[in-house]
Amino acid sequence: MRGVLQPPCVRQHPRVTLSKIINRLRMQRGQTQDDLAGLSEIDRRTIQRIDVATADMGINVLCRIREALRRSPDYLLCILP
Repeated sequence: MRGVLQPPCVRQHPRVTLSKIINRLRMQRGQTQDDLAGLSEIDRRTIQRIDVATADMGINVLCRIREALRRSPDYLLCILP
């Protein structure tokens, strides 16, 4: 579909996929880990661990990051129609 951004889904462990999506979006927006931590009100160390796929995220953390990155939950979770 033209004009609609599709999530960059890859066939990997879900934590790695989500980590890559969050990292890519953060970098496309020109945000540092500190920027995302501030916008999402999440500890910078947690953001670092998410970036390298070593953190398990609860729904609360995922929702805060989603809001900070201004993306829909289905985009971050690679749920396509």
